[in-house]
Amino acid sequence: MGFGNLHSTPDSLGSKVVENIEITRHIKLYLPQYIDKNARSVCAFAPGVLGVTGMESFEVVKGIVDTVKPKIIIVIDSLCSKNISRINKSIQIADTGIVPGGRCEQCA
Repeated sequence: MGFGNLHSTPDSLGSKVVENIEITRHIKLYLPQYIDKNARSVCAFAPGVLGVTGMESFEVVKGIVDTVKPKIIIVIDSLCSKNISRINKSIQIADTGIVPGGRCEQCA
């Protein structure tokens, strides 16, 4: 999942990452003879933001999870930082989700 607003440079990271992922799920489903049998099934989606779609990210993710039933979801989203030296050096791993549109104290 690539969260963010493609039309806003500071918030477009998730959408831009999705554009560069090698997607294989549809090939494995419909044209398996054209892909290595050991290739993993990968799909990606950039749902946009509430102000553009009218839907909360949670609603979109829940629909995908209920339909596709993925084994794992990796979410890419921009992260604000008070110190520019932390840009491209921060990774958050969680099993509880994120707060779309949430703000950290350092960014406020």
